[in-house]
Formats: sequence, structure tokens, C-alpha cells
Amino acid sequence: MAELEKESAEPGFWDDADGARAVMAELASARGDVAGIDATHDKLDNATAAFDLGSEMADEDLLAEAAQLATSLESDLSDLELSSWFSDDLDHGDAIVTVTPRTGRPRGPRLV
Repeated sequence: MAELEKESAEPGFWDDADGARAVMAELASARGDVAGIDATHDKLDNATAAFDLGSEMADEDLLAEAAQLATSLESDLSDLELSSWFSDDLDHGDAIVTVTPRTGRPRGPRLV
């Protein structure tokens, strides 16, 4: 992110509008990734604090909150992991997938 921000602040950056847009899109994506990681880290801190305090005080409400945060955290981490699999330039583009049902027989060459 720091490299992209430095590049975007250079004089003449906007002289190549298409290149500048590509850099800014990459920067926005990187910022989104970092924000997701930061939010997940904060949720982990909150879950740990709720669990520690709930255990210390035998407070069922805090322990329930910690369990709820842990479940939510598991989902967030799964989303982050899935996102990490798609880091290529073309992975964030649109795609059209068509599924055509057929009979259970394998299709081989057709004789005419």
C-alpha cells in the first residue's frame, strides 16, 4: 500500500489516466484488504477480552458474547482466506458460467 500511495503522489502520475486508474483501483483493493484484516484483529481482541473477563468473573453473559464473537470471527477468517486465493489481476473480474444439463451418458464423437 505504501508503494502505491507513494506512486500516486508523484508528479505526473495522472498524465497516464489509464495507468493511474489501474494504480488507484489496486490501492483501493489493498486498503479494503487491510481494513478487513484490521477489523478481524479488533474482533479477536474483543473476543479475547470478553472471554478473559467472563472467565475471571464467572459472567455467563460475557462468555456468551465471547462465543458469539468467536463464531463471527471464524466466518470472517474464512472469508479472508477465500479472498486470499483470488489475488490475480483477473480474479476480481466478472464471469458468466453456463451449466447445461445432459443425460447421464458420456458424449462421444458423433458419426454422421
